Amino acid sequence: MPNQVTYFGNPVRSVNHINPNFGLYAQDQWTLKRLTTNVGLRFDYFRESIPDESAAPTQFIRISRFFQGQEVVNWKDLSPRLGWSFDLFGDGKTAVKASMNRYVLQQGVEYAVALNPIESNNSNRRQWTDANNDRIVQGDPFNDAANLELGPSQNTNFGKPVVSAFYDPEWAFGFAKRPAQWEFSTGVQRELMAGVSVTGAYFRRIYNNFQVNYNRLQTNADYDEYCVTAPSDARLPNNVRGQVICGLYDLNPSKVGAIDSYGTSASNFGKQYNHWNGGDLTMNARRSRLLLQGGLSTGKTMTDNCAIKPNSPSTRFCHNETPFLTYYSFLTAYTLPYDVQVSATYRNIPGQVLTASATFTNAQVSFKSPQRTGLSTGANATVALIESNTIYLDRQQQFDMRLARTFRVKGAARLQAQFDLYNAVNLSQITSYSTTYGVTTGPSTGSAWQLPTGIISPRIVKFGIQANF
Repeated sequence: MPNQVTYFGNPVRSVNHINPNFGLYAQDQWTLKRLTTNVGLRFDYFRESIPDESAAPTQFIRISRFFQGQEVVNWKDLSPRLGWSFDLFGDGKTAVKASMNRYVLQQGVEYAVALNPIESNNSNRRQWTDANNDRIVQGDPFNDAANLELGPSQNTNFGKPVVSAFYDPEWAFGFAKRPAQWEFSTGVQRELMAGVSVTGAYFRRIYNNFQVNYNRLQTNADYDEYCVTAPSDARLPNNVRGQVICGLYDLNPSKVGAIDSYGTSASNFGKQYNHWNGGDLTMNARRSRLLLQGGLSTGKTMTDNCAIKPNSPSTRFCHNETPFLTYYSFLTAYTLPYDVQVSATYRNIPGQVLTASATFTNAQVSFKSPQRTGLSTGANATVALIESNTIYLDRQQQFDMRLARTFRVKGAARLQAQFDLYNAVNLSQITSYSTTYGVTTGPSTGSAWQLPTGIISPRIVKFGIQANF
């Protein structure tokens, strides 16, 4: 049964500019006895803008629209890069290293797209009650109020020549306001013997300059809490199966459709965190005809935006931590007589995160306020049953092999014949699966959940010739 319809003002053409995306970098290095210091500084200049734009009337927008161009963001950043390496014993075999670096995050035109009124005012979603089951919408899409089979407009600015999205100038045009990260590292590298070394390192990344978008025409008080009951499915965790899930919020019907989006720094509302801590342990050996490389890399991520709730008071899953996720990889190569080389690689990585999103209808939603009888922005609600990063599927493994023969030809030229075998043992591990639990009542309850949607590529044989000259 259809329960929602979205109207679009297409066809339209929107243009968003990056002008410029510029970086300038300077670096120097000094050595004082056993200490080597690298010092760098990078300047970044990033600007997005929207040109003057217009749109002609379309099927669901009866008027022409014109919008004056504007500068969207204009960011300038200075990012230091600092590194140190200390020869611990003065014999050139043990190096203690540390670094501290700042990086701005890569950006596209997403900030301009979010503000571009040609795009932000170009769609309107409405509830649809198909009372006669004819799959045809009865109602006036030009009337924002509920009428016939249509619910109230969820974007009262749809098709109007108004600007409904803005950015805080202090954030959008400030110095060092661009989303960025700091990375700190320390480690030790030791040569055990000629051609054999081991390295251990610790890393910490701290992301900052988070952005938040909120509707200035809404507050936390405009949202009402509701609860749903999770399905009694044996595949679900014990703390979810058949439990009542509360802490869910829906907008009050009186506030539906009023949009005045405002983007600003998340720090205006409170602290937000995104940290990553991890470590590497690797070995590298080059002895005569033998090459060995391998090790492990592990790390965990913590995110917390519990204080950042300008529109909805929900704190469900606002703090999330992954376990330590460890990756193993190994490579070996051996050169036989007659320039024949045999090599193999092995990797072992964490499995996919197990999640489940379920659909609940108005009849299954229970509001704590007796004045509320149903959802305001749709005929159903999608609810995450399992917190992300808490359950993982089986680890994934892959073993590849190569056999190569090098032929020397006239001068310095070489030809190499190659025989590759990918996924040599022909494993069929799941690489992706359906995360949609679906409806929570009826015979099809959860039937598609966890169904595989992708597996590792099968065993592949490849022949090749490489020429070097």
